Formats: sequence, C-alpha cells, structure tokens
Amino acid sequence: MAILLVQAVLGITVVLIAAPSIVLFSIGLFVLIPLLYAWPMLAFAVILMTVPSFGTLLQLGKLDLRPNDLGIIVGVIGVAFLWIRERSIKIDIRGPDVPLLLIVGWVFLSLFWAPNLSLGTFQAVKVLFAALIYFAMVHLIKDEKTLHQALVIWFLVSVFWGLIGTYTFYFTSIPAAEKHTIIPGTLPHLGKTVRASSIFLDPNDYAFVLSISIMISVLFFFRSTSSGTRAFAVISIMMMLVVIIGTFSRKSWIGLALSVSLLGMKKRKVFLTVIILSIVSVGFIMWAGAGKFADALTNRVASFFLAPEISITERALAWAVAKKLFVAQPVLGNGAGSFFLLAPKMGSPLNIPHNFYWFILSEFGLVGISLFAIFVLNMCAGLLRILTRAVDPEQRLYCVVLLATIPSVLFQSAFKTIGFTEPIFLIFWAFIAAFLRIHTPSVANRPTSA
Repeated sequence: MAILLVQAVLGITVVLIAAPSIVLFSIGLFVLIPLLYAWPMLAFAVILMTVPSFGTLLQLGKLDLRPNDLGIIVGVIGVAFLWIRERSIKIDIRGPDVPLLLIVGWVFLSLFWAPNLSLGTFQAVKVLFAALIYFAMVHLIKDEKTLHQALVIWFLVSVFWGLIGTYTFYFTSIPAAEKHTIIPGTLPHLGKTVRASSIFLDPNDYAFVLSISIMISVLFFFRSTSSGTRAFAVISIMMMLVVIIGTFSRKSWIGLALSVSLLGMKKRKVFLTVIILSIVSVGFIMWAGAGKFADALTNRVASFFLAPEISITERALAWAVAKKLFVAQPVLGNGAGSFFLLAPKMGSPLNIPHNFYWFILSEFGLVGISLFAIFVLNMCAGLLRILTRAVDPEQRLYCVVLLATIPSVLFQSAFKTIGFTEPIFLIFWAFIAAFLRIHTPSVANRPTSA
C-alpha cells in the first residue's frame, strides 16, 4: 500500500507539473520505489549522487528545484519506508541534534527583523529543507550494519566522482589550458574548463566534496581486510588526489593537507602513504599536462604568496562589507537573506560573502555563531569521549579519521558560503552524529517512539 500510494502521488505530480525533468524523475522514482522499500539505505546513495551542483531542473518563481532537492525527497521516502517496515515511527532526536534544531529555529526567528520578508522566508525554507538531509541520514544509519553500508556507499560514489573527474581533467582541462597565457605575478581566471569540474558547476565545490571523500576513503581502506580491496582503495584515492589538484582549489589543498597531517600524528603510515600518493599524483599531472597546464598549476601554487588584494580581491571586499553588517547588528544579526539584499548596496562585488562565518555573523549575529560553535563542540566532544574510552580499535579508527577531517571542513568553510544548505556539509555532520548514536548509548539518548 505504501508503494502504491507513493507511485500514485508521482502520477499526480506528472499531471500537475508536466516538465520534462519532473517526468523523467517521476519515471525513475517509480522504478526505484520497490527497491527503496526493500533497502532503505539506497536513499543515502541517491542523496550522495545528487550532491553535485548540476544546476536547476525546474524554476517556479523564486523557487528553483535542484537534483539535490529530489534526493532529499527520496531520503524522506526512505525513512518513511523504514518506519513502515519496522511498524514503528521512531523520531530520533538526541543531544548533538539539538543545536542544529535551534539553528533552524533561529533562522526562522530572524525573519522578524529581516530586511525583506519574502527573501528571508525563501532562505529559511531552504535551510529547513536542507536539514532534512541530516535527519534522514541519522534515521537511516541506525546500527553497525547500516553504518558500514553508508561507508561503502560513500566510498563507491567517491570512486565515481574520481573517475569522471579524471576523464574530464585529461580530455577537457589539459586541452583548454593550451588556450591560456599565464603571466607570473597574476592570478588568471581559468574558469571551469581548465579547472577540473566535471558534473560539478563549481570546481571549488568539487574540491570540497573530494577533500572529505578522500578521508572517508582512507577510513574505508583501514576497515578493509582484503588486499585486493585495499589496492583498489589506494588507486581510487590517488585518482581523487589527481582530480582535487586539478580543481586548483587552494583552500581544499590546505584543508586536505591539514587532515592528513593530523591523522599522521596517530597513523604515521597514513601520512607517509598519502604524501607519496600526492607526489605521484603531482608527477602524473605535470607529465600529462606538460606545457600550459603545468604552468597554470605552478602559477596557482605561487598565488599563495601573492597579496590578498590580488589573490582574493572580490572576497576581501565582500568580507569587509560583512564585517560592517555584523558591527551594525552584532547580537541578533540582520536577519535571513540580509547579505544578499544589503551587501551590494554597500559596495560588495559579491551577493554572497564566500565565508561561512561572516555569513553567520552578518545574518544571524553572535547568537547564530554561538549555536554553530555548540553544534561542532558537541560533535568533537562525543568523538573524543569514545576515543578515550573505547577498547575496540575500529571505534578508535572512526574517531581519529573523523576528528582529523573536522578541522579541514571548518577551515574550508572560511572560504565558502555554506549557509547551512551545503549537502556534503550536512552529510558529513550527520555521518558523525550517526556514529555517535551507535557507540554512545544512554538512557538520555534513546529515541522517541510513536
């Protein structure tokens, strides 16, 4: 009955919205529904596969429907099917989730002083809808078995991202670089043709996703017992390293280096292995892209030593405007959607700050940044608690890898406007939250059943 009901809703949707993208999605989901009922974790694979910023599928006024929005719908259906299979609705809200709920609540509360109610409401709804990614994941990953399935799914999807990235790097990025002239001391705009982007609209998004996925792949490598599987994981990690270097995303290079360095403090073999793989990857890139691409890569590395006015011109101006907005309303912030509306009027060349922290401070003030800090500290404290008490080496491995990845995510957030709506950002925190649920059982953390 559940399957038939969902398929009936899909049929009605196609009648009401006869857009080609909706028709194709409905046909695909019609076939997917029985599989989703049999294996709800398939929803996690769909969510991950829709992480790339493919673009807009359907525009309804100000509302744009993206592939990831459809992935969220699949995630919700997966959780609903899980409840039906278990004949019990379990609303699983625990300690680490509370700050996120408070953040969503604060975003909606800020509408009372937002400069534009309709724009602010639109952003608040997007935050609420994106939060469903987090809550869908923590409901789907409910035990050791599903946690392992999530790890395997994430690794395999990462391999797919690495494969298509390697293909576009070799057949698109390298040829495109030959059309550019690199002038030392400048930072040329290379676009997403030279910079590896593949199915991602933004190379920086691609690099951000890969920087987290490489660490997940390292975790998968250590959990594997088969020598063949480990060899496949090593090849896949090297492939992803080639792509992340080819994105020319400096923040992700630093973020990944930070994670590997921190992991190396506990796992020296990991540090040396990744360093060797990185050297091999750079060597392959310099060989395959000998000429203009190698020059462009060298120029990108040299840009670390350029003045901020040259290396991050527009972002520096946007951050200065964000600071003014924060100073004007330091405690409560200017409200949801305020930066997009006010910053261009104050001279910002960008309508988004490209800095998660200035975004929070300017729109949601000290209250918003405090709630986010509590959210992160809760996650870190939970992982450290398990790390210091666990006897099981696998639990310790999870803690070490995830703790090493958190600083990278936080560092890169200083150069991205995540806005609480970035899919991979929410998936990463949800993966940690699911791990904490499984390995820190307590009476206070029991889920609410209905």
